[in-house]
Amino acid sequence: MDVDRGKEVVEANRDLIRGIKIRCIQSLAEGVGIKGVEMAKKLANDLKMPLMMHIGDARERMEKDWMDDFSRQAVSFLEKGDILSHYLTSEPGGLILKDGTIYPELEKARQRGVVLDSCHGLWHFNFTIARHALAQGFIPDVISTDMSIRNILVTQSLPVVMSKFLNLGLSLEEVVGMTTINPARVLGQEDRRGSLRPGMPADITILEIVKGDFLFGDGMGRESLRGNLLLEPRMVFKSGEIRPSYSRYHIPPLFQ
Repeated sequence: MDVDRGKEVVEANRDLIRGIKIRCIQSLAEGVGIKGVEMAKKLANDLKMPLMMHIGDARERMEKDWMDDFSRQAVSFLEKGDILSHYLTSEPGGLILKDGTIYPELEKARQRGVVLDSCHGLWHFNFTIARHALAQGFIPDVISTDMSIRNILVTQSLPVVMSKFLNLGLSLEEVVGMTTINPARVLGQEDRRGSLRPGMPADITILEIVKGDFLFGDGMGRESLRGNLLLEPRMVFKSGEIRPSYSRYHIPPLFQ
């Protein structure tokens, strides 16, 4: 980990780089350990940028998993405006257990103003964990996809991920805010994106709430959710120009 080189790269690309990210996974824990988190946080502070922290390791969770302890220690470094990514994971290192237990470090982080990012992905989202979180008031500040070629069959699109939260009980107003103005504020970009105020770029999505019988999967969380609402894009404008629009909704391969 080369902190000085990191500073050089960020300073040369301030127009593009919005923060520092660290993946708190097993290889970090077994390698440089918590010192790696300290270094990443110092780099973010020196640059006056937020730190985004990935939690959750892609393996089976053990009883009293030691990665939980590492995450609990790591999350304690996060401050107001920093971002906790994948907080709805059921993986080792997650802060919510399937029996509904929520580690106190998550509550303390929220009280400090840490941003809770659902950040779906292939491995990092679980319906049982999400239900426990929502029931106990741990509502996401940001809903995101973590979209990649590896998980596109599961995440499908941002509207599909938004639909999962609608069917978990969040309101349309909440879900739209969590995918527009909230992330814009987190990135310090609310004067450039995230709303329909005059003077903003004309990036507009027109969605229809389609009612029916839909089956959603959570990826390697290996759970499904049957719901009756799907957000289907009907028209998209990018900088004022009409672009193709579709949700890519389908029954995920794991649940066919």
